[in-house]
Amino acid sequence: MVSLSCIVLFGLLGLVVDVGWGYYLKQVAQAAVDSAVLAGVTEAQNGGAVCGAGGVLCQTDTACPSTNVTPPETDFDVACLYASTNGFPSTGSQRVKISAGSGNPPGLGISATYWMTATATQTMQLSFLRVLGFSEGTVAARATAAVTGGNGGGSCMYVLDPNSSASYNQPGNTTVKSACGIFVNSSASDAFTVKGTGAVSSPVIDVAGGASLSNNSTVTPAPTTGISPAVDPFASLPSPSYHGCDQSALHLTSGSYYLSPGVYCGGIQIGSATVNFAAGMYVLNGGGLQVSSTNAAVNGSGVTFYNTSNGYSFGPLAIAGNASVNLSAPTSGTYKGILFYQDRNILSSASSAIGGGSTEQFAGTLYMPTAQLSFAGGTASNMVTMALVVKQLNIVGNSYISADPTGNITGLNRTTVSLVQ
Repeated sequence: MVSLSCIVLFGLLGLVVDVGWGYYLKQVAQAAVDSAVLAGVTEAQNGGAVCGAGGVLCQTDTACPSTNVTPPETDFDVACLYASTNGFPSTGSQRVKISAGSGNPPGLGISATYWMTATATQTMQLSFLRVLGFSEGTVAARATAAVTGGNGGGSCMYVLDPNSSASYNQPGNTTVKSACGIFVNSSASDAFTVKGTGAVSSPVIDVAGGASLSNNSTVTPAPTTGISPAVDPFASLPSPSYHGCDQSALHLTSGSYYLSPGVYCGGIQIGSATVNFAAGMYVLNGGGLQVSSTNAAVNGSGVTFYNTSNGYSFGPLAIAGNASVNLSAPTSGTYKGILFYQDRNILSSASSAIGGGSTEQFAGTLYMPTAQLSFAGGTASNMVTMALVVKQLNIVGNSYISADPTGNITGLNRTTVSLVQ
C-alpha cells in the first residue's frame, strides 16, 4: 500500500512541480517571442515594410543562429537578438524560428502590410513524472506581429474624388515608383488609368472603382478594385486663422530675398530670384505661389503654405520643372508634415502643378482635397518624401516617392505595429 501510495504521491508531485515548471518556461518563451516579433516588425516598419528593401526579409521558418548577429543587419537579426535577450537564445534545448511576409498573415483574417511570426520551443527534462514513464516534455510558444493601418493604411497617395473618370491619370512614357501605397476613391470603372507604356510600382494599389490599363503598361502589383473608399487622412485638420495683409502682390523677379511668415495678399510670384522662407505659416490670400523660372532658387525649412482666397482672385500652386527648390514641412505642431494646404472651400478648376526634376526637393504633404494636381517629382537616385492628398491626380513626368514610416515628415501616421496573435 505504501509503494502504491508513493506512485500516486510522485504523480501528484509531478503535476505540481513538472507541470508548474513547464508553465513557467512557457511564459518565458511567450515573453521572448512577443518581444521578438514586436522588435522585428518595428525594424521592418522603419525600413519601409517592403520585402527586400532596407533589411526587411520575407521567408519561411528560419532558425535563429546560436550566436546573434551584432549589430543586427536585418529585421530577422533584430527579432533573434530580442528573443535571446529575453531568455530564449537559440542554443541547447531552446530553438527559435522566424518567418515573415508581405500582405496578410496566414490564417488570421486581418489586413496587414507586413507580418512576422516567431515560434519558440524548449525540451524540458521531467523529474517526478518519470515515475509514470515520462522523461521529457516540450514547451512551445508562438506570436505574430504586423504592420497594420486603417482604411487605406500604408498609402501616401490619396486621390479623393468619389466618382470622376480617370481621377488617377498617368500617360505613357512615365514612371511612378512609390515606396508607399496608392489609394483611389473614385467609383468610376476607369478610376485608376494608366495609358501607353506607363509604369507604376507601389507596395499596394487600392481602387474603390475599377482600373483601366493599356496592354503596354506595367503596373505592380495589379490594382485591388472594389475597395471601400478611404477617409481623408487630414479631414480634422483646422484651417489657420488670419487677418489683414502683411504683403500685397509680391513679385520677385530677380535678386535675393528673405521672407517671414505672414499673410501675402495676391500671393507670391517668383521669377529668376533667390528666396529664403523662414519657418512658419504663409497664408496666400489669392494669387497662390508661382515659381515660373528655372533660374529661381527657393528654400525653406519648417514651412507651411496655406492657399486660400478671401477678397482676392484665387491662384493655384505652380512650380516650374527644374527650378531649384528645397522646401520641407514642420516636424511638430498642428501642421506637422503639411507643406501645402489648399482651403477646402476653394472649388476652382485651376490645376496646381509641380514640374519636378533633379533640382527640386520636397519633404511633406501636399494637401489639396478639392483640387486637381499635375505632378512630377524626385528621381531614381533622389526620391522625394511626400504624401499627396488631392481630389484628382495627373502624372506629368517620372515620379519617385519614398516612404515615411514614422510620419515625422508627412504627418501621416499611416501604420502601427501590434501583436495580432
